[in-house]
This record gives sequence, C-alpha cells and structure tokens, in this order.
Amino acid sequence: MQYTIGTDRPAHWVCTDPAASCDHVLTPQSGDGDVQNLDFGGYTAAHLTIREVFDSGSDPGRFDISVDGTVELAGAGNGDSVQQSVTGGSHSVSQSESGGSGGSYDVQLECRADGGTGDVVPAPNGDVTLAPGDDVVCTFRVAQRPSAASVSGVVFNDNDGDGAAREAGEPPVDGAQIWVDLNGNGKQDSGEPQAITAADGSYSIAGLAAGHYVLRKAPRDGWTCTYPSGCSQAVDLSAAQAKTGVDFGDHQNPDPPHACGSGVIVPAGSQCPHNPPPPGKACLKRPVVTWVAGHHISRVAFYLDGKRVHVVRRANRQQRWEARFDRTKLSAGRHVVRAQVFFTTRGRKPMSLHFVIRSCLTAKASKAIQTTPRVPARCVSSRFRAYVKGDTIRRVVFYLDGHQLKSTNVADWQGHYWVEIDASKLTRDRHDLRARMDFIRASGQKSRTLELRFRRCGP
Repeated sequence: MQYTIGTDRPAHWVCTDPAASCDHVLTPQSGDGDVQNLDFGGYTAAHLTIREVFDSGSDPGRFDISVDGTVELAGAGNGDSVQQSVTGGSHSVSQSESGGSGGSYDVQLECRADGGTGDVVPAPNGDVTLAPGDDVVCTFRVAQRPSAASVSGVVFNDNDGDGAAREAGEPPVDGAQIWVDLNGNGKQDSGEPQAITAADGSYSIAGLAAGHYVLRKAPRDGWTCTYPSGCSQAVDLSAAQAKTGVDFGDHQNPDPPHACGSGVIVPAGSQCPHNPPPPGKACLKRPVVTWVAGHHISRVAFYLDGKRVHVVRRANRQQRWEARFDRTKLSAGRHVVRAQVFFTTRGRKPMSLHFVIRSCLTAKASKAIQTTPRVPARCVSSRFRAYVKGDTIRRVVFYLDGHQLKSTNVADWQGHYWVEIDASKLTRDRHDLRARMDFIRASGQKSRTLELRFRRCGP
C-alpha cells in the first residue's frame, strides 16, 4: 500500500525538502519496521505580484516583465500580471517594450503592501525590499506619449503679384525665414521655432506638440509677402501629424521712379536722356562678369534687355556658367540682365535670375551694414545675413570682434557683398561686426569701414 505523508504549511511557506509538493510518498513492505527521518524543510517567502495597467485599454503595446533580470512574463498587455514567491531581501522589477505601436511611453511604478491595498512600498529605480511573509503588488502604469507633429511647405516667387497660391512657372525662394508665433504677438521672439528655406524653397519645422499654431514669414528687403493674405498661416496639428502645403508667396517690389539729374524723373525701367557727363566727372565703366553655379545644369541662356546674347553650354574651370558684358557698348541708362538656367533633371523647370546694370557706374555705396532678416535693435539669437552694396566696390572684408570672417570681391544677383552670421553660436555678449569696403582706383573713393553692433541673447 502507498502512503502520502504531508504537513500543514503556513501562508507563503515555500517547501524545499521535499521539493514541489512538500509530500513524502512511501510504499512500505512487510517487515520494513518503523519509518524514520521523514523531515520537512522550507522557508517563509514573500509574495510578489507585478501587473501592467495602461492609460488606454486600446493601446496595443506589449512589454516583457522581469524579476531580478529574468523575464518572467513576455508580451504583457493591459491587465496582465505575473506572481512570484521570492526570498526576503532586495529584488529588482523592470519592464521593456517588446512590441506594439512603436511609440514612446511614460511609465510609473507603484508598489503597495497587503496585496496591493496597503501602504506604499518604496521602489526606487525598481528596487523593492521585501520581508518574509510580505504580499506586495507592484503596478506599472503606462501611458503612451503623443508623437511630435511637423509642418512644411514652400516659399515661392509670386511673379505676377496676384496673391494667389503658387502657379506654374513661379520659382522657389531660398533663404526665406518661416517661424511659429507661439505667443501670437506678431513678432519673432527668442526660442520660437523657425526654419530657413532651401534652394528649392522648401522648409520644415518639426518637434511640435498637438495643438493650434500660427506660422509667419519674416519680411525681406525689396519684397512684399502676397500669399496668404496677412502673411500668416493658421494650422491645427494632431499628434504625429505631418502637415504639408503650408506655403508662402513673395512678390518683388517694382523699382521706384529714379532721378536722372537736373530734376529729371523717369519711370522705373526707363532710360535717362543721354547727357554728357559734367566736366571733371568722367563716366566710370568696368566689365560686368556674371555667372551661375550649381549641380545638374545643362545650359544657361543670358539675356540683355530681353534679347538673348549668350548661351553657355559648359562650365569653366571654376565650375561657373559665366557671361561677360562690356559696359562701353551699352547705351546710357539701366539695363536688365537675366539668366535662364536649364537643368538635366527630368521634369525640373528652368529657373530665372535677373539684376540691373547701368552703363555708367555710380559712386553710391552703403553707408551702413544692412541685414536680412533685420537684426532687432535690442538683441539677436538666430542666423542672419549682413551685407553692403555699391557699384564701385572692389573688395569687402568682414570682421567679427576683430577677427576676419570673409573677404569677397563678388556680389550676388542683388548686388550684395554679404556674410552670414549664426548668432546662436556666439557668446551671450555684445559683438562688433565691421565691413571694410575697398573701391576701384578709377572712382577716387577711399576705403570705408562700416560698423554694426549687436547683442547675443536667448538660450
């Protein structure tokens, strides 16, 4: 006959001898005599329960629950739990994401005694200390963190100034600044998100929480924002939304009527009556060399006053698509030079650039360093471009706090000799930007140094 011999066990008792059932199973035979040394061994354990509670019951996230570094329950979801009998002492509880939405989560751990209804049991960094007989429930409360949203669009040249959305053939505008007016005061403040448009006119501002935002475009010298009306775009973003098509349009202001001397005023684009220069003031002339540089260019057509005069099909050694104009062959007055750039990329539309030249150079030159966007009088914390201009400039050297930043003898298509300053990389202090302008010898002008002082602010 077989006998099972057991013993009464107190709550949370873990039997170690005999293991598992804590029962001795005997099959005595006739003549065996008395059975002795049936010992029972064990210890009083602590009872530890770990459970998952999600902020949203529909959250598909899954987590692996570990005790002392060993995964005890894989792929736990909302409401799942695991129970362990452990020895008294310090134990670590943790979880790691094993699958689901792929988002990020905020997690809080709370442990309580008496089966989860008693006092809070401290669990710094997931380490909880238990005594024999304790019944502790540790709860991971999980809330999915909303993913950041973004907004993007294009700034384009509203050629016809009609204030409508972008139309076919309207080129992009690079270097324009778009910013998020967080406080709605219509001014760009330190810390407000912003972006500068790339060569294709595109911009993108990321890292935005769900909510309502107003985007604005910073003004540019010589241009008027025509799209949208008021030059602001209101958007409502949901979590993780990538909002596109938030575009802005700029229209170049027409040149104002200009004076030809002796009180004669003519409309913009018109030529002044030809008058010989006054005695002692010979007409200054210098060749005009202009070029386009870039990638994937197939050819560049140059026009003078609407007439095509050069087609350049190959870049020179400096990788420039270059044309030269002789001022001595120009009639008196203003002339428009335009470059139409064609690309090798299939489907990419040609791009046009233009600027104005005069048959006679004027001795006018900047009397102050100008900036775009305009540097506030109080302080600046973002990137800006500083420039000077003048017909007879030979070279401009820019210095920041006494150190040379840039030396250039080339103006851009707007006639600007420029340098770019990233104020966010400067120390929070006052700074001194200087531009030394050297002029061509024939002008008789002496070198001139202009100064712009500003203060770096912001974080």
